[in-house]
Amino acid sequence: MTINKAIAAADAMRPNAYSAEDKRVWVNQVERQLQEFAGADYTFYTAADMDKELLLPEAWSDIYVLYICSLCDYWEQDVAKYNTSAALYNGRLTEYKQEYRRSAAGQKSTHWANLI
Repeated sequence: MTINKAIAAADAMRPNAYSAEDKRVWVNQVERQLQEFAGADYTFYTAADMDKELLLPEAWSDIYVLYICSLCDYWEQDVAKYNTSAALYNGRLTEYKQEYRRSAAGQKSTHWANLI
């Protein structure tokens, strides 16, 4: 998924007046968290990077959309919608992290080696 696709999907779910620039910053917030979790170098996406592929595979791309929707709800001060969308976002993010840990469990760790 690209930033443009994430924004278009979020706008379809939550029509809003926030700029694409605001939403790009929000996507960068998610991407930074995911890259830190995965131990990857952080890539900050600029306005020129709106069509570059993001870190998450397509099966998990709704995480970006849910985050944008939750922040739209937050800034609109719609507490009920925000609580729902934030819970959905956090649930999907937790599922992704659990799946990532399971799939990475058989790989050799790069963080701990021969401590004894």
